[in-house]
Amino acid sequence: MTGLSPNTMYLFRIGMMTGNGHGISLSAPAAVTTNPSSGGGGPTTGNPVPTITGYTVMPGFEPGSVMIVGYTPENPEHTLKYKKQSEPFAVPNAGEEVPADAWNLGGDIVSVQAGDHIGLYEVDMNGMIAKFADIVLTADHIPVAAPVIGNYSVEPGSTAGSTKITYAPEPGNSLKLVVSQFGNFSPTLPLVGGSFYDPAFDYTSGSDIAGVAEGWYLRLYEVDADGKIVRYLQLQLTAAQINGDGGGAGPIAGNASDGEVGMEPDNMIPVAEDTFEITLTNATVKDGISAGDLTVTGLPDFLGLNNVEKSADNKLIIRLMGAVMTPLVSDVTIHVVVKASAVNEAGMADSAPIALTLKKAE
Repeated sequence: MTGLSPNTMYLFRIGMMTGNGHGISLSAPAAVTTNPSSGGGGPTTGNPVPTITGYTVMPGFEPGSVMIVGYTPENPEHTLKYKKQSEPFAVPNAGEEVPADAWNLGGDIVSVQAGDHIGLYEVDMNGMIAKFADIVLTADHIPVAAPVIGNYSVEPGSTAGSTKITYAPEPGNSLKLVVSQFGNFSPTLPLVGGSFYDPAFDYTSGSDIAGVAEGWYLRLYEVDADGKIVRYLQLQLTAAQINGDGGGAGPIAGNASDGEVGMEPDNMIPVAEDTFEITLTNATVKDGISAGDLTVTGLPDFLGLNNVEKSADNKLIIRLMGAVMTPLVSDVTIHVVVKASAVNEAGMADSAPIALTLKKAE
């Protein structure tokens, strides 16, 4: 049937002949709407699906991304899918299939901008649309990359194996520092108003950063009074930026006396009772040791150190916390460097990286 306009009421009349040759007619009003699953290609009788409510749109973890959270279908067999486009969506009708190019909802929706529309579909087990929402994105939904710190200097520190950064944050802001041997920081790219996930410690401009070496990485965050990122700096140290005076008692030596932590059956959460244990062979662990006395690299995003303790037999006990975004598909090797600040003996250098394993559940 052609020549009909969407969203318009029409009176349809159907003529029929009975068996004895008499004619009858049937008539009924109906609305005509555009079918979005066919790209607006034809009118259909209107019976729009219910609207999804109760969801939250929040910034994603990378620039130009968003997340939709907080809504779970009442029917556990229903799933959520989405499409994105620059124009508004037509509301789908009952009995329509979800568009073939819709994506499963989960994690970041990337490459979006203010004014874009996200079509959120609740889909039944037969691929039919049960509910729908047309979500219009605003600038507040979309994170932007944090600007890079300027007007700073990096110079050798006052003691052997140390460096320092001189930078004055804006009034009311403060500094946080992360030291990494390998430079695999999390998040990959800091966001304005975001949080830092790597273990970071308070830093005062111009103070020594001890136990570093050429080729190591520093990431400095300027944060506001609420601890949210304002801007950041990431750099790789050169020999000229490190105090190279000799001396010291050599590096800390140790080994993994218990080098595995298992994952729960879902492979997303570490087993709470499992711990890593590191035995030091030429130094004694100080009382009050903390996560700041270690440099940990290779942990999957959103996993971190819950706490670090000293055992009665001079071992480091490390517990993890958090949950990964997607299940582990294989074992993960991480490395721990025991800093000189972790031990009682003066003049020690940081340990070599000690390999540990995050064990995938079978």
